[in-house]
Amino acid sequence: MVNKALFFRLYLILAAHSAFGQPNWREVTTPVFERLLKEAADSIAFRRSQSDAIRSEMNMLMEKLGYERQFIVGPNDEYIEEGMHKRFSSEPALIQAMLDRDKGQVSLESTHIRLYFSDKALFRWLDIQSRLKNHPDKTKYLRWTTRYNEMPPNERPDALAHEAWEKWVENALICEIANDTDLSNPSQYKEKVGSFDPKLIETPRDGTEKRPTVNSLPIPPEELASSYPMNGQFAFHVSESIPKVGYFHFTSASSNAYGKYKYDGYELKARWMSTDKDLFYTTAEWRPFKSGAYFNLPSTLKEGQVYRLQLVAIPSDYHRPNLSLETCEMLYRGNKPKEKRSGLEAIAGEAVITEIYFRAGKYDLRERLKTMNGKVDWEHGAVVFETDEPLDPIEMNGFGTAPAMVEFELQTAHFYKVFNALHSPDVYNYLTVPTVEPLEGKPPTDLVMAELDNTLDAPFVRKVKLGSPKSYPGLTDNRVAAVSLPGKYIAPANKRYGVRDSLVTAQRIPFITKDHFTSKSAFKFAPTTCTLYVGELQQLLSSMRLQKEQLGRRMEERVNFFYELEKRRAAREGKPLAVTKEQLMAQELLNLPPDVKDLLDAKMPDCFGNLVLIYNRKFPGTEQASTSLELKIEANKK
Repeated sequence: MVNKALFFRLYLILAAHSAFGQPNWREVTTPVFERLLKEAADSIAFRRSQSDAIRSEMNMLMEKLGYERQFIVGPNDEYIEEGMHKRFSSEPALIQAMLDRDKGQVSLESTHIRLYFSDKALFRWLDIQSRLKNHPDKTKYLRWTTRYNEMPPNERPDALAHEAWEKWVENALICEIANDTDLSNPSQYKEKVGSFDPKLIETPRDGTEKRPTVNSLPIPPEELASSYPMNGQFAFHVSESIPKVGYFHFTSASSNAYGKYKYDGYELKARWMSTDKDLFYTTAEWRPFKSGAYFNLPSTLKEGQVYRLQLVAIPSDYHRPNLSLETCEMLYRGNKPKEKRSGLEAIAGEAVITEIYFRAGKYDLRERLKTMNGKVDWEHGAVVFETDEPLDPIEMNGFGTAPAMVEFELQTAHFYKVFNALHSPDVYNYLTVPTVEPLEGKPPTDLVMAELDNTLDAPFVRKVKLGSPKSYPGLTDNRVAAVSLPGKYIAPANKRYGVRDSLVTAQRIPFITKDHFTSKSAFKFAPTTCTLYVGELQQLLSSMRLQKEQLGRRMEERVNFFYELEKRRAAREGKPLAVTKEQLMAQELLNLPPDVKDLLDAKMPDCFGNLVLIYNRKFPGTEQASTSLELKIEANKK
């Protein structure tokens, strides 16, 4: 009996231990989720209230300043309504232009920026609320049981200490959400790389592929065939690429350096770090049959920040070390962690394939073009403007094996009469037909060729437009150099493709390097005067000046020739001279071909309805256009 009683008591003890080995997860998790959801709801209500107050402040400022509402907040209030931050391509900042500005305008601007960050904070809490409401472990408890069993016994809270288990679950949820929203965690980025696949230029401009000077990692930027963003780029903006995809293009000779990282065992990532130590990743991939890697661009970059962009191969079995609870709580509640981000960038077993440095730009493509709408220098074929973000030399001139990625093309629709006249057969026919022969020293009784073949009176000679200009010998349409014509005239150069543009800035535009990145501060650039020399406009103005001079000289030459022939005829016939040079000039003007008259009458800049330039931009190292936009400049701006 004693033994039976002892065994029964032992059974009760073991049963009690089994029952209380784990807490009642329903009783533990329910109040945790309720508490975190209440915090999220309170934060959402606070942020909504704050945003509404800022909107009211903006509305009063707009009314006080008398601004057109749509101009400030867009159609349908899209730049002030809830969710407005999603419509910005980058974080807004006060205009840094060095000029006196209206205090009310500055106040409106700063209020709009406050609304942006308040709206962004609101949507961060809405995201957290959604994650909590739809969390799979809110009503299913297997995960908590599993984690309990995986914990070392000495680390488990007492099963009866209900508050301790609630705190344990709360910490686990907070760290989970913090990890999911922490941009410095490479394991987050599993999305597919965009399908953008530009045709890269395989043959360098000099016709020979450059051999790398090193055959180890990381591959230096100067050994890249091309990259996007470009190494050293002064003002890169993600709006430059509508597909939001960037790339590194390697020479085939450098494949030995990175070849083994293209196979199983590694995941490819693009790692971005700014001067203020913001760190995040985007997904990258190798493309079959290409010497290149492609990666997704981030949605935004902080303007003025210098970035280091690395292509890294990370071991597939990588597991990120757990963040500290303090860091989890700060990330969860939208505060900047105290721990240094620089300590999170290196990953055990990783390989840095290559790295470049660039600066994030302030303006998207259309905003940047607006800053270039300056005054036209008609004498030199240039546009003069002031901006704090000029195009840089590598955009205008190219780099490595990649040609220039930006060029400007004249939109000729606004002055098509003049443009067509410059290359009209009528003009060249007028300049050289008939051939004017010398008459000096020839007595009137000795007939010259012009008198023998009736040049003096032939209708098509006096009225050149009655002639046959289409039979004039054809000229090459794409002329790199001027072509000599009879009578010491020339057909000016008419290069239709690849006319070089150039940009001269009063302040030197820096090439961004590692030194700028390690400076630990944003790279500010004061507004500077820029002179954009448009190659096609320079060619056009040069051709116009030359043709106007040649046509004027030809008119004088023809009038003098006809006058001398009339004098010779009057002398032979013994009659008085019946015409004057002035009368012959009037007759010449009356009978000019239309294209000749259009050129002679053309006045600069009046003949331009508007100066419209087509801003063409290509992806670096390709012949594929990334954008083609109009830049309209009032033609009468001087």
